[in-house]
Amino acid sequence: MVVLAFHGTTGLKNLKTRRPLLHMLRSVVGISAMSCMFYSVTHMVLADATAIMFSRPLFMILIAFLLLGERISWRHAAAIVFGFFGILLIARPGASSFQPTTLVAASGALLGAFVVVIIKKLAATERTMVIMFYYTMWTTIISFIPAVFFWKTPTTRELVVLVVIGCIGVAGQGLITHGFGAGDATVTVPFDYLRLVYATLFGIFLFSEFPDILSIAGALFIVCSNLYILFLKRQHKVKTA
Repeated sequence: MVVLAFHGTTGLKNLKTRRPLLHMLRSVVGISAMSCMFYSVTHMVLADATAIMFSRPLFMILIAFLLLGERISWRHAAAIVFGFFGILLIARPGASSFQPTTLVAASGALLGAFVVVIIKKLAATERTMVIMFYYTMWTTIISFIPAVFFWKTPTTRELVVLVVIGCIGVAGQGLITHGFGAGDATVTVPFDYLRLVYATLFGIFLFSEFPDILSIAGALFIVCSNLYILFLKRQHKVKTA
């Protein structure tokens, strides 16, 4: 309804699309990514789940190389390997403390990368409001199906919490969007990694979750690989300017 409000003066005729199936695919992949994120946050140490979410740019480069035919340098490839090694450190494969939920978190990051690629494809022919409308429409329809079977009416307290979460989410997205739009990426993006610091502190003080040395090392690998990729992009812009 919020999205429809923006079309109140122009009518629904501006919502016509030539790519309905791609809009639906974007919603399916987006819901799957969110489901993975929610599951990993509730079943993993908060700092670990947050760190793996930051691996999405690594998957985006890999997808661009494999599916879109974009070329990547050996430096980008090294950064990807470096970042994926960080995921392995957090997952601890082969160890008694192996965290299978890490695979869910990594799948969420991968699906999130696919969402970005699909949006880029849609943006070539569709307006932003059209993309938002069909995402909201298909997400509502698809989410309604499991809700029929598993719906649980929230209590008053839970409803208040959900409203607060929604308000914080909208405010956060607005601030992030404004910050990225107003400042240079090389300045603003590093601040995004403060989320990992906040997630660690919240995990410690609210849930008594203390990341171990391997988790900290894995997070550092992922963050450093992303920052190095950002540095390579900055260098490329300077050379082509």
